[in-house]
Amino acid sequence: CMLLDKLYRWGADSAQLTAMLPNLRAAVDWIRRGLETGDGFLSYRGDVTRLDNQGWKDSGDSMVDGRGRQLDQPIAVVEAQGYSVAALRSAARLEIELGEPERAAGLRADADELQQRIDDRFWRDELGTFALAIGKDGWVADTISSNPAHLLWAEAVHPERSAQVAASLTGDEIWSGWGIRTLTRNNPAYHPVSYHRGSVWPHDTMLAVAGLISYGHFDEALALVGGLLAASSHFSYELPELFSGIARDEVPHPVGYPTSSSPQAWAAAVPIYLTEQLLGIRPDLPAGRVEVAPWLPDGIELELDGLRLGNGVLSLHAEGRRAQFLEVPPGIDVVVR
Repeated sequence: CMLLDKLYRWGADSAQLTAMLPNLRAAVDWIRRGLETGDGFLSYRGDVTRLDNQGWKDSGDSMVDGRGRQLDQPIAVVEAQGYSVAALRSAARLEIELGEPERAAGLRADADELQQRIDDRFWRDELGTFALAIGKDGWVADTISSNPAHLLWAEAVHPERSAQVAASLTGDEIWSGWGIRTLTRNNPAYHPVSYHRGSVWPHDTMLAVAGLISYGHFDEALALVGGLLAASSHFSYELPELFSGIARDEVPHPVGYPTSSSPQAWAAAVPIYLTEQLLGIRPDLPAGRVEVAPWLPDGIELELDGLRLGNGVLSLHAEGRRAQFLEVPPGIDVVVR
């Protein structure tokens, strides 16, 4: 749902959208069925595949509570609920384009209700952020992790909560100086060279950057960007799948993970997505416009050459909050925010 919405905003035509309509609605039905059977949340049982855990942190020991104890299944990971909110809202926008306002209204209502349930069940005042997951019999994984960053990315957080989530993501117990640890170093299960219990995954930090930008927390986002850029210089500018969560003030270079894949698709996507986010490129080609809102770290200049939009290309040079347009696509309004 989210991908199809983005493709449409970037220029896929209405005929392509219409052809994918059965798939879009099937995906929505899958989400709704999952919410109905999972006590209002998407959840999983590991006995249906070879993987015990079916969130992106799919290793067998990744789901722990604040005392380091493993959650029993079924498990509802917090980020999957956020993805569902974003998917329902994406589907609603597409239904509007297809002339189905009543379907869109129902989807928006479902998304709003799910966002409120996330806040009611996952938010923890004592943590200042959302819990990692909820397990069997409502057992809450009450620990700080990187997962709430995905809620920001999905725009599934009430605005009044976002500053606390931003502060959590940039606090010393989870921010290593190079990237965001998957699990707080204050958890008994933490290990900096584990797969999902304290390591740093570049794509995970990149989604945090995008989420922070979407809620207007630019200073925190740029702090994470600075860490990623510094880390990449130690990996010949080819970010690996993951690396150690050892703090930057303890070791002056990021410590590699022994079996990390490099190159790896998620990590390879980071600089591409980072470029989009730092330039604030937001196309809406069906409306005949594209927004650009550069926000670059001090001393960083960025040149974009030949980004295809519609029947032309966008080329620009950016520094700080300024953009100089070298080429703009015909028939499209380029708006600087």
